[in-house]
Amino acid sequence: MQKKYNIIVTGANGFLGRELFLFLTEHNCVVYSFARKNTNNDSNYVFYDINKPLSDEALSIIKKSDIIIHCAHQFTTNISQDVSNDINFFATKEIAEIALANNIKLIYISSASATSKSLSYYSKLKFKIEKLFNNGNYLIIKPSLIIGKGGIAMKIDNFIKKSVFIPLIKSKNDKLYYVFANELSEIIWDCILNDLKGSITVSNPIPINMEKLYRYFASLHNKRIIIFKVPYSFVYFIFSIFELFKIKLPINKDSLIGIRNFSFIEININTNLFKREYVNIN
Repeated sequence: MQKKYNIIVTGANGFLGRELFLFLTEHNCVVYSFARKNTNNDSNYVFYDINKPLSDEALSIIKKSDIIIHCAHQFTTNISQDVSNDINFFATKEIAEIALANNIKLIYISSASATSKSLSYYSKLKFKIEKLFNNGNYLIIKPSLIIGKGGIAMKIDNFIKKSVFIPLIKSKNDKLYYVFANELSEIIWDCILNDLKGSITVSNPIPINMEKLYRYFASLHNKRIIIFKVPYSFVYFIFSIFELFKIKLPINKDSLIGIRNFSFIEININTNLFKREYVNIN
């Protein structure tokens, strides 16, 4: 008989956090929603703010749990990069130390773009945080671009839904690795059942290019789009001007760098992980 896990998902109102919360609940786990607000009226909601120390209630629940999946991340929307760095690093450090002291498995959601050669601030920070995990019962999950109801991919999808003319950045190396959100949830569940430790990259092993991703999103809306190529330096300049005047774009400059980072990384994927077949974008 399968064990009934007590699992905490931090950032349970976020894109991936919500996906995991619902998936694990459907798989007969007792799942605690750690988030700032109980937006979804979860019965097992616990207040959690990554900007603040853990509350007594949160600590009590953590000590009774089997697994913590740490998805929470403070983005740089209204704060500086240095402040975001401190908030995310020390919040993760606090959870990692508590998990280690209580022999609780910690699953940290990082990114396939988080390497020593990372270009974006987000990827550099994720790579720095990974260094916290050098002992204990932990697993680092490094997904490629996640396609689902949130994140950068959804912002691109929303832009394509509203626009006809779509700029495509010129690139010599336009390989884009991706994974669907539901597939990522299933793989994380397999990792739990198999008690995997260490670090794994999760991605469809067959990359596409950005144009194919654009046309995939357009096909979902039965829409015709006109794609035109532009130099990266020009797009970067436009993003810099818009940020200077605090004009909102579908994605911010760091996300732009992150997308370019995904196009340049060569990732080592264990294609035999649980003998999985991925959904391909054709």
